[in-house]
Amino acid sequence: RTDEELDVAIADQGFFYVMPDSGDPALSRRGDLRRDTDGKLRNGAGDAMLGPDLAPIQVPAYRNIRITDIGEIYIQPLDDPEGEPVLAGVLATVVPPAEVALTKGADGQIRTVEGPLPPPDQRAEVLQGTLESSNVNPVEELLSTMQMQRNFELGMRMVLTARELDEGGARMMQAPEG
Repeated sequence: RTDEELDVAIADQGFFYVMPDSGDPALSRRGDLRRDTDGKLRNGAGDAMLGPDLAPIQVPAYRNIRITDIGEIYIQPLDDPEGEPVLAGVLATVVPPAEVALTKGADGQIRTVEGPLPPPDQRAEVLQGTLESSNVNPVEELLSTMQMQRNFELGMRMVLTARELDEGGARMMQAPEG
């Protein structure tokens, strides 16, 4: 949870529709949104967020914003006195059917292996004030790896010390030559 009003995540399965600079629509789970100076809603990678009509979402200046669990974007416009929220757009989402094979392309975008993207179905649950993050903490993993390396080195020293003691004991047990 971030509690930032423009942070959104997909709760379980599904994707957002985005329009990268390459110009071909793609799927993404990235939900760190921002509003450009021209009003276009973009994710942290700079991809335009798309609506169900696969057109970029334009959000007018607002006082506050609320995003529902189906991706509806309601705003309180700056110039509007306190009143009813206005629907500014809808984040297009999809839960692709199991038979649709997806792949991450060279541009880092998710698309289908063959054919067009499945149409938006708004079945993905959107969570406002939340970001999807990795289940790996790099700092913890680095510290864990360092600790495992130290334990390995300590174990090797113990084996070498035991070997030296064993060889020393064997030399002492040998009958004198000569």
